[in-house]
Amino acid sequence: MISIQKYLQISGAGSRREIRASIQQGQVRKNHQVIRDPNTPIDNARDLVHYHNRLIRGTLQFYYYLFYKPRNVITSLSDPRGRPTVADYIRKIRHRVVPVGRLDFKSEGLLFLTNDGDLTHFIISVRNRVPKTYTVKLTGNINQSDLDHIIQKGIFIENRKVIPLALRKLNDRKNCRVLIKINEGKKHIVRNIFKYSGYTVRQLKRTEIGTFKLGSLKPGEFRAVTSRELKIFKDRYGYPA
Repeated sequence: MISIQKYLQISGAGSRREIRASIQQGQVRKNHQVIRDPNTPIDNARDLVHYHNRLIRGTLQFYYYLFYKPRNVITSLSDPRGRPTVADYIRKIRHRVVPVGRLDFKSEGLLFLTNDGDLTHFIISVRNRVPKTYTVKLTGNINQSDLDHIIQKGIFIENRKVIPLALRKLNDRKNCRVLIKINEGKKHIVRNIFKYSGYTVRQLKRTEIGTFKLGSLKPGEFRAVTSRELKIFKDRYGYPA
């Protein structure tokens, strides 16, 4: 037996927040009866579950993938404007998995895909401080005093001080490259850190999420996460067993 909320999360019906809201709104039914308690038990072999009038044929198995999102691709499974989405690249994954967190349209790099709602919530929750690492190409060659100011004093974004965990130049060219590691999750936060320091981000690539690394993946490619990689991540960040 498993709770109906957990069952829907594993099945990829939506995020934890979306599912809880749907239950509260009476949009979830078990054997044609409206369910209001997210802890209602479900027997996967016998019970019929409808989510927003859609029969959920769930799986009780979790799946985890790493995906290299190309530039000019939406971090979503659909787009009303018809732009390319993550779904266009992961059709060979036969299970329904969703992106964890976001990369903006012009950015590229590592996305974590899963149907594990609890792990999704853990990764994106600021309080768990799972760091993300990026390489950034700037317009201009950032000087050392600006780097020192960002890493020592931080940058105020939306009235909140943001201090990177790591920040260093990767080369010393006219349009230099910089590595930055942060554990904040605000929209466009990396671009804004440099914008408020007087520099424009020309290219942005995420290379790491916690202990998960982009590695040799090329744009548009994905691979399954190994059980060892998953254990290393959970042990490193104290994910509850």
